Amino acid sequence: MTIRVAEEAYDLRQRLSMIAWRRPQRARAGRCWLPTWLPHGWPNQSDGISAPPHEILRLLRLVCSRFPPGGHSVKAAEWKRVVRPLLPVGQSWAFRGQLCYLQPVEWVLTGVLGEGSGFHTGVYLWQVSMPMFVPSDVVSLSFSSRVGGGARIYDTDEPAALHQAISAGLAATTAAEPLRVIACTSVTKNARLFEERAYARILIGDLDSASADLAAAAASEVTVPWVQDIVDRANLIRELLESDGEVGVTRQLASWRDYTCAALGIAGEGRGTRNGPPRPDMGRRPAVRQDRSHPPRA
Repeated sequence: MTIRVAEEAYDLRQRLSMIAWRRPQRARAGRCWLPTWLPHGWPNQSDGISAPPHEILRLLRLVCSRFPPGGHSVKAAEWKRVVRPLLPVGQSWAFRGQLCYLQPVEWVLTGVLGEGSGFHTGVYLWQVSMPMFVPSDVVSLSFSSRVGGGARIYDTDEPAALHQAISAGLAATTAAEPLRVIACTSVTKNARLFEERAYARILIGDLDSASADLAAAAASEVTVPWVQDIVDRANLIRELLESDGEVGVTRQLASWRDYTCAALGIAGEGRGTRNGPPRPDMGRRPAVRQDRSHPPRA
């Protein structure tokens, strides 16, 4: 058996073992077939196996093809069908893929997110709390938490547990004051979190604490380009605080929020999302960096 064939066989066996462990009711073939047809140590041990290695590989591929990694993760339409009946009455909610979020989105995106897992067939359930006032085109989960703990996975074959977890996530979303939660979060040695907490503190009026956070973010050691973006934004906001005060900073944060909402396809407080990310307004100062991760200042 060649090294390439042995490596592929080992990888396929590991996948099939995970499938059988997570979903025995949907993988009876894999569950029964593994311990009886192949010895535990195969492909390193092949005692009693007369079939050629390539024939074994073919059968492994066939079984695994029925259970591709993440292939049974909940789809957007199914996610909407499951979540919609559980939404609190009297509030406005919207869906974007596997994200269900509370409207209107002012400064923080809140809701629940069903995240698929590579080798598992269920979903991780997130209670989402994402600051929208930092320009981004991806969903950031830095201030979010997994319902039920980090390793808990919910399966659509377990509707009672899934519904209970979604209801808990929705209840926590509506009860929280996300801006204050972010402003009070403990942060150490993380430039991005210092930046986000600084802006949250500005928005709730805690300028002294915000200034300390901005100084920490601006002093970050630049090892990768995105850290330089953080440093540039922090310095820009420090300048705006001195020259324009809270009004100027709020205007800038609103421009970044509108950009993030549009980039993610989220209906926010600002401009619409149909035509892609908005073009930020140019002010008296030049933009520090003009790219998708750091659009020009308002």
